[in-house]
Order: sequence, then C-alpha cells, then structure tokens
Amino acid sequence: MALARRVSLFPLPAKFRTLAPKTATSQDFETPASFSFTFIRHYCSSPLRLDPYCYDDQHLRHGHDPDSFFGSLIDGSTRKSQLGQIHAQLVVLGLIDSGFLITKLVNASSNLGYISYARQVFDEFTDPDVFQWNAIIRCYSRHNVFSQAIEMYSRMQVMGVSPDGFTFPHVLKACSGMPDLEMGRRVHGQVFRHGFESDVFVQNGLVALYAKCSRIDRARAVFDGLGERTVVSWTSMISGYAQNGQPLEALRIFGLMRNLNVKPDWIVLVSVLKAYTDVEDLGQGTSVHGCLIKMGLESEPDLLIALTAMYAKSGQVMAARSFFDQMQTPNVILWNAMISGYAKNGYANEAVELFREMITKHFRTDSITMRSAISACAQFFWVTVKCKLPIKNAFPMAETFYKRGEMEEEASNQNRSLSDLPEDLLLRILSFLPTLDSVQTSLISQKWRPLWSLVPSLDFRFELFPPREPPSDTCQFYAEFVDRVLISRPNSPVHTFRLTFIFHDHYHSHVDSWVRSAVTHLRARELHLDFFIHRDFHNDETHNHHYDFPFSFLRNGCVEKLSLTRCYLTLPAKLSTMRFWTIRSLLLDMVCLEDQMMNDLILGCPNLEDMELQNCWGHHHLKICSKRLKRLAFGFFYDSEIKETVSIDCPNLCSISFDCCSFYRFALKNAESLVYFRVQIVNIVERYYDLWSRTVKLIEQAPNLKHLDALNWWFKFLTSTDSFPKSFILHNLKLLELQTGFTKHDLVGMAALLKHCPNLETMILEYPFKFGEDESLPEELSDKSAEFSIPSLKQVTIKPYTGTEDEGNFVKILTEQGVVLEKIVLVPGQVGENGIVLMQVPPIVLYKKDSQSWKYSLLRNARCTLSFKLGIHRLSQFPCYFLD
Repeated sequence: MALARRVSLFPLPAKFRTLAPKTATSQDFETPASFSFTFIRHYCSSPLRLDPYCYDDQHLRHGHDPDSFFGSLIDGSTRKSQLGQIHAQLVVLGLIDSGFLITKLVNASSNLGYISYARQVFDEFTDPDVFQWNAIIRCYSRHNVFSQAIEMYSRMQVMGVSPDGFTFPHVLKACSGMPDLEMGRRVHGQVFRHGFESDVFVQNGLVALYAKCSRIDRARAVFDGLGERTVVSWTSMISGYAQNGQPLEALRIFGLMRNLNVKPDWIVLVSVLKAYTDVEDLGQGTSVHGCLIKMGLESEPDLLIALTAMYAKSGQVMAARSFFDQMQTPNVILWNAMISGYAKNGYANEAVELFREMITKHFRTDSITMRSAISACAQFFWVTVKCKLPIKNAFPMAETFYKRGEMEEEASNQNRSLSDLPEDLLLRILSFLPTLDSVQTSLISQKWRPLWSLVPSLDFRFELFPPREPPSDTCQFYAEFVDRVLISRPNSPVHTFRLTFIFHDHYHSHVDSWVRSAVTHLRARELHLDFFIHRDFHNDETHNHHYDFPFSFLRNGCVEKLSLTRCYLTLPAKLSTMRFWTIRSLLLDMVCLEDQMMNDLILGCPNLEDMELQNCWGHHHLKICSKRLKRLAFGFFYDSEIKETVSIDCPNLCSISFDCCSFYRFALKNAESLVYFRVQIVNIVERYYDLWSRTVKLIEQAPNLKHLDALNWWFKFLTSTDSFPKSFILHNLKLLELQTGFTKHDLVGMAALLKHCPNLETMILEYPFKFGEDESLPEELSDKSAEFSIPSLKQVTIKPYTGTEDEGNFVKILTEQGVVLEKIVLVPGQVGENGIVLMQVPPIVLYKKDSQSWKYSLLRNARCTLSFKLGIHRLSQFPCYFLD
C-alpha cells in the first residue's frame, strides 16, 4: 500500500482532533504521493505509528533513498519511542545492517540523552566500523560516562578497528575527565602510531589532558610543538596554568596570545580572571571586566562565576553579590564563591543566611560549601557568645578567619580539628542540610557521626537522590535509606518531618510506617508530605497512584502544622465527633476535598488557625465556618461545569488571600476582624473583569481593612457600565501593595483607586506580568493628565526601579502632588523573562524634610554599582527627576 494511503496512521495535533471523526479510514486522508515524504518529516515530532508498509517500492520509483528517508526521520525525532519505532521499521525492512542509519540512531539517542538505548542499538549491530565506534565513544564522553568511553575504545582496538581523527578527541576528553594519566599516555602513543601527531584537534586534547592531570610541563611541551595554534590551544594552556597554581605564567601566555592578535573567547577570559584573582590584582581584573562588557560577554554564566569570585575575594562583596543575583539558577560553584566571599571578609551573618537560602532552594552542597559555612558559623558563634574559638578546619583551608569588632585578632592554635567545635554549633550546621546530606556530612569527623541523629528535623527529598536505571531502582534506594534512618535514629523528638516522594502503590506500607514513626515515635511538630515534586518526575503510571493519608494517625501525635500535596484524605468515620486538638495549621494541595470533608475537618480541628487550600477539587459548595480561624488562603480554584460557591463565616479571620480563583459566588460574613486582603488574578482584564467586580463586593464586607494587595485593574470601573459602588470607601486602609506598570493606562487606574483611599499612608508598587497590550483609553481619559488624591500618603516604594522614562515621570508626579509625602524609595532591579531580579545594593532614597526641595541619597558606595547596572546615563538622570 502506498504511503499516501497510510498517512492516517499519524495522529492529528490535539487542537485539530475535535474536528476529526472518531473513527477515520485511509480514504478520509487521501494525499498525493509526492507530498507523503514531507508529511512524515513534518509530523516526526508526534508519536509515530510505523508498520512494514510505511516505506515500499513506490518510494523507490519516486527516487527516495532509504538512507535519506529514514535519516530524516531519525534527525527529526524528539522522543525515545519515536527512535524505537524507526528502529523496528529498519528491522522489518531489512535495513538493520545499514551502518549509516545505525550511526544516526546512536547519535540521535545520545543527543536526546538516552545513553542506554544508544548502547543497545550499538550492541545489536554485528560488524561496527570506525563510524559506529566513534558514535558510541562520543555518546559516553559527551555525557561524562568516561569509564565506558575508555572501555569502548579498548574494545574497538581488540576488534581490530583503527581509530581516526574523530576518535582521539573524545577518548582524550574521557582520560581528562577521569582523570587517568597512564591511559592518556597510552593514547598519546597511539596518536603517533596512527599518524595524527599534527592534527590540531587531537593535540589540543593532549594539552588539556596533561593540564588536567597536573603535568603542566608535558602540556607545555605539546603546546610548544604545535605548528598551528587555535584559540582552543591557547585556552587549554592558559587554563592549565591557572588551574595548577601558576597564575603568573597563565597571564604571561595570555599576553603572548594578545601580541599575536589571537582574539580571546570567553573561556580564555574565565581563566584570566581566575589568575588575576589568585594574584589579587583587582585593577587588571577590572580591566578584563571592561573588556567583557565591550565584547558583550558579561552575561556568560562561567564569567559571572569568575567575576563573583574575583570581587568577593577582593573584599568587594556588594559588587560580587550583584553578579551573583544575575544568575537565574546559580550552580554550586557560584554559591560557593559568594558564601566564601562573605565568610572571608567578615560578613558571617550574610554567609549563614545565604547558606540557608541555598539549602532552602534544594541545591546540593559540597566540601567547599561546608568549609565556608563552618567558617561563617564559627565567626557567628564567636560574636554570639563573646569568646574566641581556636579552630582550623579539618579541610585544607587557605585562609584564616577574619573578624570584625572583637574578632580582629587571629585565632590561636589554628591546626585544631572540626571536632573541637561545640556540639551545638555542629548541630546548627547539620540542621541546615537535607537528611541525605546530613548523614553524608557527618562522616567528616568522628565526633560528628552520632550528631546527625540529634538534628531537630528530618528532610527526605527524593530529587536529591542520584538517578538510577531503571527509575524504580531510585525509588527502592530511597525507601531503603528512609527505613535505615528511621530505624537507627533514637526516639528523640523532631520539630519537622518532611517527605517528598514519587508515590506508587507498591510503597504504600512503607509510607504508612514512615508517617506513623514521625507522628508517634519522633513526635514531629510539623509534618510535610509532598507526592508531586515536579511534573518532570512523573510518567503515565505514577499519575494514577495517590497516597491515602490516614488522618487517624494524628490522634496519638502532637502535629501542629500539617502539609499534604497530591494525595487523598482518609478521614475517620466519626471525625466530626473526634478532636485533633494540636493541629493549628493545615495546607492541602492537589487534594480531593468534598464539601462534607471540609465540614468534618473544621469540626475535628477546633484549634485550627491557619488554613491554605491549593488546587483542590471535588467540592461544589464549600462552607468554612470557624471561630478560631485567623488566616485563610485559596489558590488555583477554578469553576467547573458545576457553578462552585464558597461561603466564609469566620468572625476572627484577620487575613484572607485569593490566588487565581474563579468561584461562581463568594459569600463573606462577619468580616469585621479582617485587616489583610490579597487577591491575584491573571492580568487579562477583558476575560476576568467579572471576577474583579465580585472582588470589590467582597472588599466592601471588610470595613476595617488596613492592608490591600492587588493588581492594578481599577481603570475598568471608569470605562465600563459598572462603576465603583457609592459605598466603596476604604476609610481604614493604611497600606496598599499594587502590582502596576507606569503607563498612562496604569496611572489612570491607580488614580481611580486612590480616590477611595483617603487615609492611605504607605504604598508599595511592584512590577506586574501582563498578558497582551493595554487596552485603549477613551479620549477624555487619555488626554487628561493624571491627578492623584493622596492627602495622607507619606511613603512610596517602587520595586524594581529600572530607570525607564515612565517611572521617572511617575516619580515627578509624586513629588509635585504629594502633599505630606516624605520619602520615595527606589529599589534598583531588572525585569527579565524569568521574573524580577532585585539588585543587592542599597536603594535610592528621595526625601523631603522641612524644606520644599527634594533630595536623594545613595547609601554606602552604591553609586558605582548602580552606574554599572543601570548605565551611567540613567544614573545621571536621577537628579533631574528629584530636584527643582
């Protein structure tokens, strides 16, 4: 059957499926034969449905070569399943002996990260030549499986296949990565034997090999013998000297490179910055920094790390922090550079807080992190207890501790070990770490080993466990680790028990035993169970497995804070008559929550004060009635086909929050105690305006509201048939947090709201993420200048302040119309695709006292940093906004 008759085997994209009949035949999709090849290539990113007739004699009659046909399919594949189907097709058609296609399959599997499948394809090929060997060696080398790359190279030689110029670079990279100097020397000999001693790519690999193995003399010998030197050759040599403790020689080679007019790349400049850092030449390092800006390379991640390390080591920790904050996802090297910079320059508290942030964001630590953290904690301990501890890290630390104030003298007897640190300090360090890291770190010192079992929290994070093949082995290893920890730990109470896991029914009894142990034996105060982690950890099978949390386990415990994500609730049959007195805080995320279940929870937890509901389903008419509840938050509650309602009657409720909620009807009763109201809805006003109208009616029910946090959508009440209710006056509102821009459209909305806040004293303006352009304003609004009613406003904060013209005009309006306005705080920052990044520099503060003129101040030495970040031309414009 011709391919033109079989295109129905390819599924339509999801958005077109509703237009197609439920049962389609080949006649429904008649397509000319000349179009079939293009059609397959276009849909190669969809799940393929290949069969023995997908490629037949008709393609040969049209001149389609099987290698190019299937080669195009392989190149366009994006999933392992697609590669598997193509592989099966090759077997059926007898093309499995095509070395070209096998090489393509191995390379495609490598590019997509399927190393095991690449090896399977390779092993099934009976007589591989140098191209297939190169493909599998490249696969292992590229994914840092260096031992397997070396093994495949050895097997290649045993099979009598001679390597070529594409083989040696990957093998040499594997030798460098291990590192294995002896194997590298053998490969070097084979390079000569096979006549590749003049191949510049192979020689570059040799330079990198010897440099990585600390044989810089041999690397230099190979480098000097190069007839043609590329930028990679210079990079390898300079990097080798810099990494092997010879920064002056690295700088000398760099000078020689510049004299020969070889243009450096960013990799060279990373090593050059490291060399200037090692020789503590901040002046020359700053010159290189200027060169980076001219070359447009200042955003390269490795260069940001090098700049952070250089400025941190030179004592310019604020400048270093500004580079650190530019990285959206800092790696462990960058964290180490910043924490170490804080610790070595006496900023112990900042180092400890940054270390805490690193752990909170689930980054793995290493020995360098721990050295810096211990140094900072030791300084922090000295300041706290007013004593000097003569300690020296058991790790080889190159720097002694520097102290501010009472710590100006160096500690004596610096060769003492970690074991001399007080137990409470060691316990404080371990308490920052997840349990896996805590157990591993405790092996550093003999005294540390029993301490991990006294850490006041247990944090079992599945995502920190090294992945194994198949994935079920990772789950098994995780389960065994948790079992061992809970068995070996004495029944000493813990404050927090946190468990993140990809749940499968096979592990139901395990999780039950872990929860029971946490509640009854360890007497945990906080219990956090997360069975979602991230969508990348789930597949079709795990999506069908949910843990049934046995609520009755809590009866014999003292849990005060309960957090459950992606599970079911199994409530006791008589929960409404039972009492769980200790529970004060409850978070339910992705939990089936029926109406009666909510009623039972409220009755069964009489001391519940804080409740947060996220992504819950199964409810129709929620009723939340409690005299003890003080804080309530909803997130991602959307209307289903059944119009959902929520009724809230909590007379002592003081805080309520709605994030992306679209209940058909809200009812808020007895809200006299409510002082904080937060509402966040996707900023598409045309679509969600009716929700904002309902929100206004809710806000009206809180007569004593003092703090409002919302988006700037208020202009809609000026351009629609609905207007502000006559009774809508927020007399008691003192603080307004508004997500807003500063266009004319935004200023109109802001002015509309401020008219209803006569006693507002403080306003915080943050950047919103808008979907689509601002809608056009009527002429009577667009032609009219913005007039703000701010008779009581004393302080305004803008974050981030990016120095745009709109922001400058808004600040000027404030200085002109603010009757009692005393201070405007501008927090410098940037807005990118991944969010808002605030610069770690003191804010710009505009103030007016006793006089009618505005002045501004830059705290500390922030002027140079702001000049670099916002541009000198923007900084120079600040006075024209603020001065007469």
